[in-house]
Amino acid sequence: MIKSPIIQQYVPVIYAGSLKPISLAIMVADRIWFSHAAFDCGDHVLEARGGHGVVETPIEEFLLRYGWIRRGRYPTAVHPDDCMAKARSLIGFDYDEQQIFRMAVGNETEVDLEPNKLICTEYIATCTQTPNPAYWHRYRIRDAYRHTIFEARNPHG
Repeated sequence: MIKSPIIQQYVPVIYAGSLKPISLAIMVADRIWFSHAAFDCGDHVLEARGGHGVVETPIEEFLLRYGWIRRGRYPTAVHPDDCMAKARSLIGFDYDEQQIFRMAVGNETEVDLEPNKLICTEYIATCTQTPNPAYWHRYRIRDAYRHTIFEARNPHG
C-alpha cells in the first residue's frame, strides 16, 4: 500500500519587537529579537495582547506599537481555514499576565494554571494544534520562531 505524502500547511504570522520594557524583557529572556507574535491577516492581525486579551487589531495600529517586524509562515496541523476559524472563535479570551510573569522569572509550571487565558504564542499553538498540547501554555517566542518559514532575503534589494 502506498501512503500519500503529508502536505505541510501554513498560516501567515508576524513577529514584532520594540524597545519597551516588557518587550525588552521577553527578548532578553528568550534571546531573540522579537517579543510578540500574531496571525497576519493582511489588513489586520489576530493577537493575544497584554492588557487586552485576544483581539483583532488593524495592521496600522499593530505596526505603530513595534519598532521592527518579520513576517513568515507557521506550520499548522489543521487546515488553515480551520486554524483561522479557531483564532476568531477565541476573540474575547483574556490574556494570561501571570504566565508571562512565571516565564520571565523561570517559574513555569507543568500544568496550565489559567486554561481560559492565553499568551500570544499559546494562542498560535492552540489554533494550529502544534506542538504538544501539554506544552502550549509554555510555548515561547523562540519556539514559535524556530518553526516558522521565512522567505529568503534578497541582498541586492
